[in-house]
Amino acid sequence: MSINKNSFWAYVTLGALGIFGPILFPDYTLSIAYLWMMVLMASTWDTLGGQMGYNSLGNITFFGVGMYVSAIVQVSFFYEGGVAEYTSAMGSIKPEFTAAQYFWGLSLGVIAAGVAALAMSLVFSTFMFGLRGPYFAIGSLGLAIAVAEITITINYVGGASGISMPLFPGEIEFRSTFFYMLCFVFAVVSHFLLRWLYSTQFGLAANAIRDDEDKAEAMGIPTLAYKRLGWGIAAFFMGC
Repeated sequence: MSINKNSFWAYVTLGALGIFGPILFPDYTLSIAYLWMMVLMASTWDTLGGQMGYNSLGNITFFGVGMYVSAIVQVSFFYEGGVAEYTSAMGSIKPEFTAAQYFWGLSLGVIAAGVAALAMSLVFSTFMFGLRGPYFAIGSLGLAIAVAEITITINYVGGASGISMPLFPGEIEFRSTFFYMLCFVFAVVSHFLLRWLYSTQFGLAANAIRDDEDKAEAMGIPTLAYKRLGWGIAAFFMGC
């Protein structure tokens, strides 16, 4: 992976704006945080959609699964009443976690969310990659809708009311800055990790699949394995 001079200064400028964003634009901290989240989503979508030519309309599934898993892990570790009691209250229970409990729970939740999303992608990819082109796009969208409809029938996670995230143990201003930096770091890490990944054999195989999958298979490239890997990487970052 190489970076030319123009790209280097562009990265430096964007990095500086990203780091000092909450100071330069305090009234728009959360809005810019959402922007970094969109950058993360776009980068991960490119893994399958841009590099391999498989337009997935269902990546939001992994984002939703990640949110649920993260919240469940946080609550189950530090709320004595358990997840079922917490969700059945439909947001009326507001447990006050200590800073250590909250951040430990969040850290464990983020890791568990990424792993859960990755595992889900590996399960679904066993039959989803039997589809190609627009059929895969429609199938992935149907998958997202199906998972959403099933989720709202599960009372353990709050049903149609969803699950409330634990309260942040700090000032509102610091909360916005914290989640801003979290989104910024994930966007930057995912970008450079994927940029490096595309410079390896994975990138060559992915582009071969995009250009002509049948020829890629004839050349001995394990296309299914690469597609599952690409979707798994996207799912992991979307889940986190």
